[in-house]
Amino acid sequence: MYISAIEVQGLRDLPRFAARDLDRVVTIRGPSPAATALGDAVELFFGALSAPALLRFLHRVELLQPDEEPEILGEPHPVQASWRDRKAAEVQVVQGERSRSVTLELALDPPLFRTLSDQAAREPRLVSALGAGGAVRISVGALLATSMDAMAITLTGFEVGGERFPTAEAERPAWMKHFLATLVHRFHRAGPASATDLPQRVLDVALSRDRHAAFLGWQRALAPHLGPVRPALGPGGRPTLLSEDLPLRRHGPAALARASLAADAWLDPADVLWVDDGPEWIEQAVEGEDSPLEQVFRTCPDGVLDPTPRADGPLPLRHPGPRG
Repeated sequence: MYISAIEVQGLRDLPRFAARDLDRVVTIRGPSPAATALGDAVELFFGALSAPALLRFLHRVELLQPDEEPEILGEPHPVQASWRDRKAAEVQVVQGERSRSVTLELALDPPLFRTLSDQAAREPRLVSALGAGGAVRISVGALLATSMDAMAITLTGFEVGGERFPTAEAERPAWMKHFLATLVHRFHRAGPASATDLPQRVLDVALSRDRHAAFLGWQRALAPHLGPVRPALGPGGRPTLLSEDLPLRRHGPAALARASLAADAWLDPADVLWVDDGPEWIEQAVEGEDSPLEQVFRTCPDGVLDPTPRADGPLPLRHPGPRG
């Protein structure tokens, strides 16, 4: 699965934005407030699909106090979240407005297409919708409370091949709920490298019977630059990373950053990876039959897609494809 179109409304740094015909590699001009807001919008969309994803989003956009556990209501998909600070949310929306909306158009991979086609016998309208190409267009709305310490989340639109289906909780078909659940882990936003968390993350995948192949892919991606990298148990049984059987830290912070970003691509089960201010080599993660990703969004100074609002208001943009 990959994202073929994005529409955003209501963010302070991205009041209105649209891009379509997106490729497997999307470079975004930045870093900038607008580029960060675009990443926030996509993360908000996927945060509306599960409580853990929404919690990560709330932490990232700094709505939560240290160690705060927000109240998130709704199962399996969140419908409301609340937090303590009443000021932090004000800087994230257009002044005088409280609503934000994000629409994604998704190009389906074979497993997701089968998820829908298997339901066609129970939902005749899906037959014609899938015959029209099967592109899925989903809209999510997020409305802040007037007190700015809570947010209501709503699924506002669901289309397959241009055919609209009901999204109200009471009318939402069971197949739609199942489909939305399959999207939960399809997006990942890369975070800062962590010398303490990364070794355990790598070790867990390396020891997994089902996911060991992902670990081997991660090793192959690092080998040309760092040699064989593997997890081991260091002092006190604490996991550490070794390069050619010596501590990876010998290679400096850049080596840790490379290993961490490679982990985001190869060890996380996502199809779509968002990288804020990332290196060009991560684009290779969508190449070849054994590629771990379907799509990479990468912010960089020479990015093709420029989300910066213009004085006359941003117009819908067509992504012209990768460079050169």
